[in-house]
Amino acid sequence: MVRMNGMDGPGVGRSAAETASAVVDTGGVIRAWSPGAQRLLGHAAADLLGRPAAELVAQVVPPGVLAGPAGWHGPLRLHHREGHPVEAEVTASPLDDGGGEPRWLLLATPVAAP
Repeated sequence: MVRMNGMDGPGVGRSAAETASAVVDTGGVIRAWSPGAQRLLGHAAADLLGRPAAELVAQVVPPGVLAGPAGWHGPLRLHHREGHPVEAEVTASPLDDGGGEPRWLLLATPVAAP
């Protein structure tokens, strides 16, 4: 059973169609990719599993995003498969899979242009 800690960010409670989710390990490697993530960024799971999540980030990632036990929430600019940027609110929450291997759940919701 997977237990999610710190799940109180804006991505929580949104519909699956609006929320992209991915799981990364402590090395930042993508281990799971949702249909919502494919809709948001245009990449199929088969293209990204085992690849660094950093390849999808179009800016310098703030320090501590995957460092603390409490998780992180904030804006990030991501890369769409077609090359354009995607502004998103991202929540990173630690996962406890019961096996002792730390992982992170990433939830991203698109930010509407003003």
